[in-house]
Parts: sequence; structure tokens; C-alpha cells
Amino acid sequence: TGDKREISMTCCGRKRNLQTEIIDQGIKKEKERRDRQIRLLLLGTGGSGKSTIAKQLRIIHQKAHPFSDEELNDFKAILHLNSLKAIQILIVSCRKFSYELPTQFQKVCHFFEAVNPLTTSLTPSLATKIKQLWDCDSIKRCYQEVKYSLPENALYCFENVDRFCQEGYVPTPEDILHARQRTTGIIETVFELNKFTFTLIDVGGQRSERRKWLHCFKEVTALLYCVALDEYDMTLIEDDSVNRMSEALAVFSDMINGPWFERSHVIMFLNKDDLFTKKIQSVDLKVAFPKYKGGLIHDKAIAFIKDEFFAKNTRPDSITIYCHVTVAIDTENIKFVFNAVKDMIFSARVKHSGVL
Repeated sequence: TGDKREISMTCCGRKRNLQTEIIDQGIKKEKERRDRQIRLLLLGTGGSGKSTIAKQLRIIHQKAHPFSDEELNDFKAILHLNSLKAIQILIVSCRKFSYELPTQFQKVCHFFEAVNPLTTSLTPSLATKIKQLWDCDSIKRCYQEVKYSLPENALYCFENVDRFCQEGYVPTPEDILHARQRTTGIIETVFELNKFTFTLIDVGGQRSERRKWLHCFKEVTALLYCVALDEYDMTLIEDDSVNRMSEALAVFSDMINGPWFERSHVIMFLNKDDLFTKKIQSVDLKVAFPKYKGGLIHDKAIAFIKDEFFAKNTRPDSITIYCHVTVAIDTENIKFVFNAVKDMIFSARVKHSGVL
């Protein structure tokens, strides 16, 4: 009887050991899976270029089919809307600043002024009229005066509007990068890279969207904060008494000094450098920062803006900010910058977890 009891206890012990081993293996596999998960959170105020960067990363890392047929149709509709809205704003600006429009264009100008871009189809006939207007000297002179207050993709739309209306037209990657639509809600993009799974989270940047941000803060590997460099002389759509760069600084301060990203990498994208390079030649940064003394010099202005953001970090000993100057519509630029970001994250992850 004693021998049977001993055999039974031995068997039970082996079962428990086997169960423990299975549990341990499961825990180990789950840890390895979690160590290979990288969550990137894209934040920034409205119009900072977050969504364009998200589209770039899809184009770069989901090369076969980055966008579904439904999404391509949506981008086509967005480009049609962008084109109609751009010409409408430009014609209104011509009236406002007393640029004389040729008599033969008066009727079509009245049409575009009155049209609702949301409910109007961009036909080949309308596209031809937009091209004709764009070839008008007074329209182009007005454009040069008001271009910084127009949608940033206006020129691209004017130059390509006839192509947007061709039969069988499918938006190219470049078209998609120039399509502009306000981001609402939370959009996740997942892609595999070097045996790691990246989840890129893009959240709307307007004030009304920011209450949704808190839902995305859990287990973030890196915060990617986007700043539109060219907006230093512009005000918010939601509140025209607030400078856009000042708003970006205030939001960044809230994020960097809160409790959410103490263990996350913080990477700042000073974005839209292409537009900033042109604007800084004629619009002094002191319109937003009176203490700036660098004049119309690109590199000095960039350094000043970078220092303004870095100064918002009240915990520099525990939170390091990495900064990159970017052009979101430039695929090679974003590829280069993201490789640097990726290598930094990989090095830190491998060092921490031992994942090879």
C-alpha cells in the first residue's frame, strides 16, 4: 500500500512538473510575442502631416497592396473635392484682392464661387475649366500672393486636375500623399519588419479629436510627435486667436510632462520643411516668437524651434527627445528617417529583452 501511494505521488509530481513546464513555456512565448510588438503613436495638432507620414509608411512597408480598391476610390473622391475647394478659394481671393478676371471667365468663376464641393462631381468638363482658369495670368498672380493661405496641395491639384478625371483613373502613390482630408477617430496600420510587428496609430489632431487620445496611450513603444514648421504665422481653424505653433508647443508640453510616456521613446518630426524653406525666406519667425533674432535664415530658425520644444521637457534626465526634420510627401526622406527611428527602437528593444 505504501509503495502504491509513493508511485501515485510520484506520478502526480510529474504531472505538476509537466503542467508547470507547459505554463512556463506559454509565458515565455507570450513574452517573446510581446517583445516583438512595437506600438508607434502618431500625435500632433491638426494639419501637422501625421496622416501623410502614416500613408508613407504603408507605401514603404506594404508594397504589394498598401491600399484597398475602396480606399483608392475614396482618395479619388478626396482629390476631386480638394481640386474644387482649391479653385473656389483662389477665385474668392481674386475678388478680395481686386485681381481682374477676364470677361470670358466671369460665368465659370461665378459657378465655382457658388458650388458646394461636397456635393458636386468633378467632371472632365469642369476639370478643363479649372485648367483654363489656372492658365489665366491674374489667377497665377493672385496665387503667388495668397498661396500660404490656400490648401497646401492646391498647386498639385491645379497641375493634375485633368488627369484626376480621366476614364479609369486610379490614384498613384504620389496622388495619395497629396490628398488632404481631416483625420477623425483612430486609424491603425500594421506591418511586419525584421520579425517585429509594428502597429502605427494615427489619431485626429483637431481639438475635438484629442479626447480620444487617452485611449491610445497604453503600452506605447514610441511617441511620434509631428509639428508643421510652416504654420508659425498661422492661426487655428477652431480658434483664430491662437497661433498654430503655440498650440503645438502647448500640446507637446502636456504630452511630454504627463505620466503616459515615461518609458516610451519620444521622437519629434519637424515636418513640412519644404514649405518652411520657402516661407522663411520672406516671413520672419519673430511673428510667432518675438525673442527670435536669427533673421530669415533656415538653419537658425530650425534650431530655435527645436530648442523651444526641447525646453518644454521638464524631465530631461529621464525622457530623451529625438528630433528629425521631415518632408512627409518625400518618400525617400521618410524612408531614411524611419530607418533611423527603427534602428534606435530595435537597439533598445534587443538590449532590454535579449531578442535577436
